[in-house]
Order: sequence, then C-alpha cells, then structure tokens
Amino acid sequence: SSDLGADVALDQPAHALAGGQVGADFGQRALLRAGEGEGQVGADLRGGVAGGDPGGRLLAPVVLALRQSELRRAKREGLVRAVGLSTQAILTLEKAAGLSEVDVILTNFNFANEHMDADIADYRAAMRQAADSGQGVIAMKTLGEGKLADRRQEAIAYNLAQPFIHSVVVGMMNVAQVHDCLAIAHAYWENEIH
Repeated sequence: SSDLGADVALDQPAHALAGGQVGADFGQRALLRAGEGEGQVGADLRGGVAGGDPGGRLLAPVVLALRQSELRRAKREGLVRAVGLSTQAILTLEKAAGLSEVDVILTNFNFANEHMDADIADYRAAMRQAADSGQGVIAMKTLGEGKLADRRQEAIAYNLAQPFIHSVVVGMMNVAQVHDCLAIAHAYWENEIH
C-alpha cells in the first residue's frame, strides 16, 4: 500500500519491497509508518538480522539508495518539510552524507569509539562531509551507552568541540544527571566564549 495515512505491516522481506512507500522500518518485516502526524513521515532504515547482516549495516544503504526518489517526492509534494535519518552504521552514514534528500543525520559518535562499527576517523570524515554539504549533524552515544559515564565531562566536551557536530545527545537516568550534564555543557560554552 502507498496510502500515506496507513500503518501497514508487510510480511515481505525488505529486499522485495517495491516503490510507492514512504517511511518504512526495514527489519525482518517491514512496517509502513506514515501519516503519523501532519507533515511527518518516518523512515527507519535498519536492516534485518537475517542473511548475515546484523543490524542491517549492509542492507540499510541499499534501501536508502532505493528510497531517494520517494524522499524527493515527499518533500516536493509538501508531505514533509525535512528528512532526518538516524543510523549507527558507518555504511549508511557514508551513503547519507551529502545526500540532498536528507536534511539531518543522527549518528553515534564519541571519543572512545564505543558502540561504533568503524574507526572514529571514518565517522569523522562522513560527519564532516555531511556538515560541509549543509546537513545538520547530531551525535548520539556521547557516553557510549554509559560506558563513558565516569568520563562524562571529557565525553560531552569532546563532542561539543567537533565543528561538524551541531547538536549532542546525552543519555541520562535521573534529574541529578540532567543537572550534571547541563553544568558540564554550560561550563564548556562559558570556556568557549571567554
């Protein structure tokens, strides 16, 4: 179905999906998620675990390439104002960087290379390409899913200092951590201004 107001589960493998669908979760099953609110069309390009592709790191860039015309159409027809892509796979990040159909990229990045499937230099190059092409770049996994919590000041400051990162996401578990992370960010920006 290409009805943008529908939530339709498709029991077909992701590689069997044809055009006409905007916004799809490409897991072992595909889910058309569209019309979730005015002007919102979601696209989750995670591949399935089947076929020796854990997390869809190989499938996702292929699906993204196949969906470029659909993303262009959605923007052209005013169905969406902007397209954001979230990925934790370097192959998808590299494919999306500089792609005119994608306005914002959310990806994993931290100084310790925690929860990253490639070398930090590869992520840095792709994120720089995205920023240089005018895409917004948001870094997640700043604390490496908690593995860098004891080094949070260093981790937050490191991501904030990257000129190709426009926003930083930090996971927190309680109000005290929120205050702590805000203080770290505030201190960082105070240092940068003065």
